[in-house]
Amino acid sequence: MTGRARGSTVVAALLITTILATLALAILSQRVTQRSLVKARFLQSQARALAWAGLEDARVKLMKSPSFPPNQMAAVSTFSYSESFLDDDGTRVGTYHVEVDQRFAGEATIRSTAWLQGESAASLTLRGELDLALERPAVENLAGAVGIEERPFSWIRVEVVDGQANLE
Repeated sequence: MTGRARGSTVVAALLITTILATLALAILSQRVTQRSLVKARFLQSQARALAWAGLEDARVKLMKSPSFPPNQMAAVSTFSYSESFLDDDGTRVGTYHVEVDQRFAGEATIRSTAWLQGESAASLTLRGELDLALERPAVENLAGAVGIEERPFSWIRVEVVDGQANLE
């Protein structure tokens, strides 16, 4: 092999190596981006589940306890409380803060904000309107029987108010 042929072989090998390295970096960069998107979605899902837990906690307390929310006076129509969730080893995983507003008769507006703790944090706020009526007007079912529909404490509407994931 002549010196010229060896030189062109080295140049070709360097060119191929550069192209392969560029492709490897592009694929690696794409994987990092995908991983961070998946992590953000996972954190938002956890925050949504925790916020739903707050809404359901307030709904069940309203349904089961006539003394909830406490200190119900004519002048006070809102009440709030917070709950924290711990891991099996005692580490705090997240917290939800619930605000119950009963200014309108037969209806409660419940706002639940969830925060996840840790390296990467996420938060989400859900607002739900809860129908407190125990009975509904008479309805006719598929069999033709007329009766009162019983669906106490059902959600009228639930919506996401705010949410974010902080990835560090």
